[in-house]
Amino acid sequence: MAVEVNSTSVRVTWNPPSVTNGLLVSYTVYYSIVNLMNSNVGPEPSVSVDTTQEPLSVMLNGLVEFTVYRVTVSASTGAGEGDSSPGVTVTTDPDSASPPTNLQVMVINSTAIQVSFSYPQTPRGEIFGYLIDYGVSGTDLTGSNATVFNHTLDVLDSMENQSIIVTNLAPYTFYVFRVSAYSFSNDPSRTHFGEFSPNSNAMQTLEDCKSSSSSIVYIHAVHAHTHLHCTY
Repeated sequence: MAVEVNSTSVRVTWNPPSVTNGLLVSYTVYYSIVNLMNSNVGPEPSVSVDTTQEPLSVMLNGLVEFTVYRVTVSASTGAGEGDSSPGVTVTTDPDSASPPTNLQVMVINSTAIQVSFSYPQTPRGEIFGYLIDYGVSGTDLTGSNATVFNHTLDVLDSMENQSIIVTNLAPYTFYVFRVSAYSFSNDPSRTHFGEFSPNSNAMQTLEDCKSSSSSIVYIHAVHAHTHLHCTY
C-alpha cells in the first residue's frame, strides 16, 4: 500500500511474501513516475530496506508535486532478489503554484481596468482559480497595514489565458496589480495559494467628467444703456 504524506513524500507499507523460499534478508522498493498513458517514465529509482522487522514500511521523499507514481516491492534472500509485487499507484499532494505569467493591465475608463494573465509555468496541482490583489500605486501589497483590495476568479479551463475587469476604482488614480493561482489539496478542506506575480506597472484610470449644475446667463436692458447681469 502507498499513501501520500504531503506534496513530496509517500509512505509505502507491505506484508512479507506468502512463500519465501529461504531466509529473507532485505526488501527493495521501486518507484517511477507514470504518464497519462499509464506507462513508466524513465528509470526506476529504488530504496533498499535491510530490515525484515514488521511492520514493513519506508518513506519515499523528494518526489515531484501532484504526480502519479507506480510503486513495487521485491524481497531478497541469500540466493538473490525475487519477483516484484504487482504495482500500485499513488498521487502526491498538490503544492503552491508558481506565479501566473504575462500579467498585463489596460485602462477601460475612469473607474475600470482590465487585468489579463496566463497559466503558471509550474502549476503543481489543478488550478481552480486566481486571486487578484490591487491597490493605489505606492501601496505595499504585502504589507499588513496596507489597504489592499482583491477579487477571486474561478475558472473552468485554467489552461486558457484569463481576464477580469476590476471596477469601482477611483478616477484619475494610479493602481498596481498582482495575481496568484490557487488549487485544492487531496484533502478538500485545504487550499494551496500559489506565489504572487511581480506587481504590474502602475496604470492610471481616466479622468472623470465634473458634475455641476448648469450655469444661467441672462441679459437685461436698463434705459438706453445695456447692462449685462451674469449669474453662474
